[in-house]
Amino acid sequence: MKDTKSLIRILELCENIDINAAYIYERFAEQCKGKTKNFWLKMMAEEQRHLEYWRFLLAMAKEGTLPQIFDNPEDILADLENITKRVKDLIQEAEKLTIPSRMYYISHCMEFYVLHTAFERMLRFVNKLSNNKSAAEDYDNHINYFLNHFKECENVPPEMTLLVDAISRLWKENKRLTQMSEEDPLTGVSNRRGFFRILTPLARLAFREQNQVAVMMLDIDSFKNINDTQGHLAGDEILKMVSENAKRRIRSSDIIGRYGGDEFIIFFPHIAPKALPKICDEIREAVSKSSPKNLDVTISIGVVYGKLVKDPEAEVYEMIRRADKNLYAAKNTGKNLCNIEAIN
Repeated sequence: MKDTKSLIRILELCENIDINAAYIYERFAEQCKGKTKNFWLKMMAEEQRHLEYWRFLLAMAKEGTLPQIFDNPEDILADLENITKRVKDLIQEAEKLTIPSRMYYISHCMEFYVLHTAFERMLRFVNKLSNNKSAAEDYDNHINYFLNHFKECENVPPEMTLLVDAISRLWKENKRLTQMSEEDPLTGVSNRRGFFRILTPLARLAFREQNQVAVMMLDIDSFKNINDTQGHLAGDEILKMVSENAKRRIRSSDIIGRYGGDEFIIFFPHIAPKALPKICDEIREAVSKSSPKNLDVTISIGVVYGKLVKDPEAEVYEMIRRADKNLYAAKNTGKNLCNIEAIN
């Protein structure tokens, strides 16, 4: 309950920061003309559009389908509370401001605040949990539009140029750190931590909508032998090849992660069961065709599908256990096979 309350408060503060940013840019537009006015109006419109993301996540958090996203929610909350206080001071100045250079300074402060790591992490959730798959890209475009505007301006004070550079570097660093914590550096798919962080809310959404879901486990056959005979660099290339072929044959709404070693896991939050054999065959055939000339790389696959009927979190973990069991049954039967099971 405490985690839910802190998450809701974090989301409310993020929403409030974007509301205030839109308000400030609207005030600036009222004071300007021509291209500068249009710039502030576009900034305002983009901030207003970002509110959809926070309201989507807030609705999920309030109904209990969104788990705690952060490892340190109290620290995040304290940071955002402090930022909110600073934004109130900026609003007071913005309401009576007519000097363009101070408008630029205030806008840089606002954009600096929205580069908080909370924004980057939650935008990745929006990408996976909603029909809007471009939330993170939308924020990227917003930041780049803002920074490019000042790079093209004439007579920009030197301190503003430094701020532009600082904001650009910070945004890139935040994205890099988020990727490092949740992505497998070799294959680019989610690591175990990143996969399970998004799995729970997807399972809860599927339960609410009573979708058919599926868990697929993939394992490279005789991978130890490949490492022993061809070397670990060759093994790394095989891992990348398998993950890339799997990614190409699933949808953006599905999630794939490196489960450990040479094993990958895919969760389908809504899937027609009749599509699963075809997906399995396509991945197996693609891996075989992409194998190096001196190797015959194959994979074994275990799948479980059905509806989550009572406890989505417990049931999806049970599906993972059974999919893993089916995977090893396929390997023991002869490898390069797919074993599919229905749970209900």
